[in-house]
Formats: sequence, structure tokens, C-alpha cells
Amino acid sequence: MNSTVYYTVKSGTTGTTPTTSSNVYTGAISVASTETLEALANATGYASSSVATATYTFPAIANSTTTLSLTSSGSPVTVAPSTSAVTLTATVVSGSTHITAGTVNFCNAAATYCTDANIVGTAQLTSGGTATIKLWPGMGNHSYKAVFAGTSSYATSSSSTAN
Repeated sequence: MNSTVYYTVKSGTTGTTPTTSSNVYTGAISVASTETLEALANATGYASSSVATATYTFPAIANSTTTLSLTSSGSPVTVAPSTSAVTLTATVVSGSTHITAGTVNFCNAAATYCTDANIVGTAQLTSGGTATIKLWPGMGNHSYKAVFAGTSSYATSSSSTAN
């Protein structure tokens, strides 16, 4: 017996119960947010099945904000001196909540993407919501930015440039 499956997708309470006039299932159905899929099967000469329901829930991903500070010998600096160690500290928050899990990449701020050779260091966020690296900048001017890689709960974010 060959059956045809008909379905509807509901967002919240918007949508209808499937009938033999609804969408015909032919393959994967894209679901991009929390939605409810309802389906029924029908074969010629038989009564339609009861409606089967499944809800697909996607967790909300909260925004994050990343800030970057530079210090040298324990004091804040606005220009990274090439004669001493510089500490780059990124702070990652979501609203007033410090994000305590995830990775921060520190990179050349002039780079379009914080990947590969543009990364000067990587650190894990601590329980205080900070990630820190220490480096000795080479000769010349350098600008840095911090990029939080994001998690399943928090979106990616980048700091403004620090010199």
C-alpha cells in the first residue's frame, strides 16, 4: 500500500492542522526556529491517519560583548611598547553576566579574519569572564583585537581595536 504524507509547519500558534490539501512530504523539511511539525498519512481507499505532532526547539543564542584592554608592567597603556611585555585581557559579557566558558582569539586588528597567521594568541575564558595572554610585540606599530569564538549559548563578538 502506498501512502502519501501531508504536513504543516507551525510557528508558535500560527498554522493549520494538515489535510490532504497540505504540503506533500518528499524529503527533508527545513526548520530554522522553534516550530511544530504536524503530519498525517493517507492511502487511496483508506481513512487518513491521525495527526502526528513533533516540536523542534532551538535554544536562543544570547548576544555577547567583548572588550580588550592592554597593560604593560601592570599599568594600562594605549600604545603597545616594543621594549616590554604587554598583557592583552579580553572580557566577555552578555548583558551584565560574565561568560565563563569559551575561547578568545587575540589577533592583528588589521586582518579581515582572526585566523591562521593573524592570531597572536588564544586563551580560555576564566570563571571571571576574562581571557589573557602576554606577549612581546616586535618593532613597529601593532594593533590588536579580541574575538570571542562563541558557544552554543552565546554569539560570537569582537572587541574594538587596541594599539
